[in-house]
Amino acid sequence: MDSESNGTGNKPVSAADFHGELLEIYAWPFALVIVFCALGVVGNSVVLYIYISKWKNTKTRGFIIALASLNLLNSLFNMPVEAYILYNPLTFDVHWLCKVTRGLTFIINNVCGSLVVAIAIDRMLLVYKPLKRNVLTMRYVRWSCLISFLVGVATSWPGCLFYGTATVTENINGINITGKTCFLSEDFMRNPKWPKIFNVILFSLMVTVFIILIILYSLVLKKLCQIRNGNSFGKTSRFSLKSVLKSITFQRITSLRTISTISSTNEESSSDSCVTDVTNDTDVTNDVTVAIAMKKSRSDSMMPKRCERLGRQVSGFNKRASHSHTIAMLLITVGFILSFLPYLVIVSLRYVDPMFYSNLGRSGLILYHVFLRSYFLNSVISPVVYSFVSREFRTILKRMVCSR
Repeated sequence: MDSESNGTGNKPVSAADFHGELLEIYAWPFALVIVFCALGVVGNSVVLYIYISKWKNTKTRGFIIALASLNLLNSLFNMPVEAYILYNPLTFDVHWLCKVTRGLTFIINNVCGSLVVAIAIDRMLLVYKPLKRNVLTMRYVRWSCLISFLVGVATSWPGCLFYGTATVTENINGINITGKTCFLSEDFMRNPKWPKIFNVILFSLMVTVFIILIILYSLVLKKLCQIRNGNSFGKTSRFSLKSVLKSITFQRITSLRTISTISSTNEESSSDSCVTDVTNDTDVTNDVTVAIAMKKSRSDSMMPKRCERLGRQVSGFNKRASHSHTIAMLLITVGFILSFLPYLVIVSLRYVDPMFYSNLGRSGLILYHVFLRSYFLNSVISPVVYSFVSREFRTILKRMVCSR
C-alpha cells in the first residue's frame, strides 16, 4: 500500500466508488479469514470443553487450555475484525479498533511463541529425563504461562502505538483508488523508522524461536526413534539403573495406574527385592512415568540381573507407548512455524523493497493479502491435530456427538 499516488498520473478517486473492483482482490483473503474464524471458534471451544471438564489435571492439560484460550480469543475477536476490514477495503476508519486488534494480535502471537518453547522444553525432559520431569508440578505450567504473557506484552506493546487508520492509495486496473484502512498510523507512515525497527526485532525473535523449536524437537524425535527401536536402554543401562535403585526413591506425583509390578512371593520370603511400578500418566496419554521403590538386596550378585529385567520391562513399555501428546505438540509446533513463515516473508519483502507492493499485479495482490493473514492458521490447526493424534480425545468427542 502507498500513502500517496503511485505515479501513474491518474488522479486518485474515492474507494467508495470502486468497492466492487477492490473486492475482486480482497474477497479471497476475506473468505479465508471467515473459514478460519468458523473453524477456530468451533474447534477451540470443543478443545476447551473437553480438556476443562473431561480431562485429568495434568501439565499437558494446562498447556493445551492456555493455547486453546489464546486461539479462541483470536478467533472471536481478531478474525472478525480482520474480516470486517477486508470486506471494507480502503473504507475502514475506526482508529481505536485498529490499534486494539493489531496490538492484541501481536500479543497473542508472541505469547503463543513463548508457550510452544516452554512446551518443547517439557517434551524434551519427558523423553530424556522422565523421572526428573515429574518433579515439575503444575507450578511449572503457571509460571510458563505468566512468563510467556509478560514476554508477549513486553515485545508487542509498540504495535498499539505504531498502528492505526491511515490514508492509502492502491492502483487497481490502472486506477488510483484512495481511502482509509488499518495500517501504520499517519504519523508513522511519514517516518517509518521505529516501525521498521520494531518489525526487525519481532522478525529476529520469531526466527530465534523457530531455531530453538527445531533443535529441541530434533532431539525429541531422535530419542523417540531410539525408544521405538528398543535402544532406550544401552549396554550400561543395568549399571545406571542399579545406581538409581540404590540411591533414589521416586514417589508418584499424580494418581497413577499400575501397569506391572516386579516381585515374587518366594523372593520376598528369602530376600528383599527390586519392586517397580511402570505406570501410565494421563499427562501424556501413554507417556512413561517410573515410580521406583528400593530395598537393599541381601545378595548384590542378584541386582544386575533384576535391574536388567527391569530395563527390559520399561523398554518394552516405552516401545508400546504412542507418545500421543508429544507427537501432537510436535505437529502443533510445526503448524505454528509453517503458519508464520509466509507472513514473515511477505513483511520482510515489503520492508526490504518499498516498491514491492506497488509492482504487484492482480494475482500478486491476492496472494499478498492471503499470505499476510497466514498466521491465523495457527489458531485453527490445534483441534485438528488433537482429533487425528489423540485417541482419547477422539473417544470423548465421539461420545459427545453420539450422546446428542
